[in-house]
Parts: sequence; C-alpha cells; structure tokens
Amino acid sequence: MAQYARPDSTVSAGNWLGNSTTIHGDTSDIDNSTYAYMAFFGSSTCEVGLSNVTDPSDDTNHVVYFSGYHTDIFGGGNLTVGIELLQGSTSIKQQNHSITNTNALYTTTLSTSEASNITDYTDLRFRFTAGSANYAIEVSHARFEVPDAASPPPPPPPPPSSNFIEMSNAQFRIEGLTNLGG
Repeated sequence: MAQYARPDSTVSAGNWLGNSTTIHGDTSDIDNSTYAYMAFFGSSTCEVGLSNVTDPSDDTNHVVYFSGYHTDIFGGGNLTVGIELLQGSTSIKQQNHSITNTNALYTTTLSTSEASNITDYTDLRFRFTAGSANYAIEVSHARFEVPDAASPPPPPPPPPSSNFIEMSNAQFRIEGLTNLGG
C-alpha cells in the first residue's frame, strides 16, 4: 500500500487561479474534473501545501505525480512546466516536464538520497512554474506518493507475575502445596 499527500492549502498563488474553487482544491481533484491554471503572459509560480503523511522510514518509491496540459494560442508543440517538491522552503526535487496540449499524467521519481533529505513529512509542498508568452497551463491533479508507514513493533510481553513461574520443556515435581485461595 501507499500513502498520498495531496494539495490542502494554497501557500502562494502568483498569477495562478483555480477554475472551480481554489488552486489547492482544484489540483487535489483525482478525476481531473477541475484544474488550476496560469493564463497570463509571462512566467509565474504557485505553491500548494500538501496533506500530512507519516514518515515511511523507507527512502524508496517516493513519486510526484501531476496531470496537466497547455493551450497554446499559436498552435505550438510541447511546452515546459516545472514542478518542485519542497520541505518548507528547502528544495527536495525539481524537474521540468515537456507537456502537450492533451491532458496527460507526468511523474517525477525521487532518488533514495533525495527522499532521505525529507525530515518532516508534515511540511511538504509543491511549486509549479510556468512561463511563456503565448499559452495557458492547466494542472488538474497533483499528489506525492510514499510507502506506507512502518508498523510499530509489537509491545513487549507483560512481566511475569510473582505468583507464576514460566517453564518450557521442563520436568518438575511439586510437593507441599498450600491453599492460596483462602
């Protein structure tokens, strides 16, 4: 199984807008029915905070996912959108993706050393960067997937009662029992 951190707050909007509710609300939608978009000319970034996940104590299988596309008013080809995973203001991983004008899923996989730099899984965020003079970028879904948290070890057995003696594979003889029940 896995844990998923999804956008749950808008840290900074820049020139980005939500088409339905908020930037974080529209990018946490898993069925791609809403989206956040940057439809202004020039470059802009937005940041969304992520919901908390428990430290998995495993630095493998950390993957950033987002769905998105562009609408280039001049009919151009692929355009670049950057996604960055941050812990607070510290960059953990940044990657640019060449996106098309058809909604698609894009992934960024963290190396084990990048994942080991995460020390607080309750302070993660995404930063999206888009920039061009002729297009709008839309991000319809974003999530960060990590392994399930390790199960805590079972509690130690209770200490033996002073009224009992635990024995294993032993032969014994009891003599002189007294009534302890009163």
